[in-house]
Amino acid sequence: MEQNFERARTEGNLGGNLSPISSLQERLFRPDSIQRLNVKNPHEISHSYSAERYGPAGEPIEFDRVCGLLASLKSDVAAWYQHEYGKEFNPFHLGDQIQQVREKFYGDQRFANACALLHISADDYSKITLPWWSVKGVAEQAFDPKQVHVELVPRHSYETQLMRKGVDMPIKNVSVACLPVSMPDPDHPNGQVMIGLRAGASFAGTMHVFAGALQASPQLISGEKSIYDVFRETEFKNELCLEEGFIRDISLQSHLHETAIENGAYYVFQVQTSLTPAQLEQQWRDNPNKDRDEHAKPIFLDIDKSAISEFLAEHYRGLVADKPGRLASEQYLLHPAALALMALVDIPVEDVKGVVRPGVW
Repeated sequence: MEQNFERARTEGNLGGNLSPISSLQERLFRPDSIQRLNVKNPHEISHSYSAERYGPAGEPIEFDRVCGLLASLKSDVAAWYQHEYGKEFNPFHLGDQIQQVREKFYGDQRFANACALLHISADDYSKITLPWWSVKGVAEQAFDPKQVHVELVPRHSYETQLMRKGVDMPIKNVSVACLPVSMPDPDHPNGQVMIGLRAGASFAGTMHVFAGALQASPQLISGEKSIYDVFRETEFKNELCLEEGFIRDISLQSHLHETAIENGAYYVFQVQTSLTPAQLEQQWRDNPNKDRDEHAKPIFLDIDKSAISEFLAEHYRGLVADKPGRLASEQYLLHPAALALMALVDIPVEDVKGVVRPGVW
């Protein structure tokens, strides 16, 4: 396994001198980057929620008003798009019209008003590359791995996008992620884990786990539903189309803190299924929900430390740009996915730090 990482270090021309990128390594691999939990009962993860977040002057941020303004704007943009192009507005398939759609949002007073309520400067408008994505979510204020307890506060998806562009925020984005695992067979005694090649308008052409922002439903906020419950309703069901009869076991595998894309926390659930890789892929392809369009195709990896380390050595670089038109040779693995795979097969951080390449790929 170490030979895989040594080859990647050599190909990256890093040799034994890591000093030019040591600060990048430290940014990507913090002491809390990977917290392996392996909680067999995922219901054990608990949370508390503080309903208010305050702006710089101490005033409450009006998240519901922000969402109302942007819902009205999105409806009008969708009607314009239907009239202009004769087809339904689908943010995952905007093609050459994507910048024109963005400008329709940026130039509207409702967009400006919503940003003002969120204390977002006009200088940062262009960093909101998915202006149609407007949801009230939650952010992590603190996490206790011993008690498996999370302290949550509100956040808006525009704040999520700004954090992804490097804008400092006093919160961590919160995502839930799924690692679906196929049933073992003679060729794959531990099964295979499914990840995806991304599509749509965000990091298209890169590889990632199946993940999404934690939605702040009334049931989550009240405590009626847990983070695990929301995970099952979103990533588990809407994106992967997995049904109860296909599931053998679910565990809370890890808590990740990633700083390559955003200042974000990931709660990663490992889902052991009774399906073959072909059946898992067919479930994904048959999914009628639009969430399926976040990925272009699934990718299956053996759950084996040597196989995963070889995959990381070949496809992981460190920082990856969000850019259109990626070539097949540029289909790199996003950093949070690398952390999740490392946690899955217990690959030490020190084994991977040395393969981080300088620059943005």
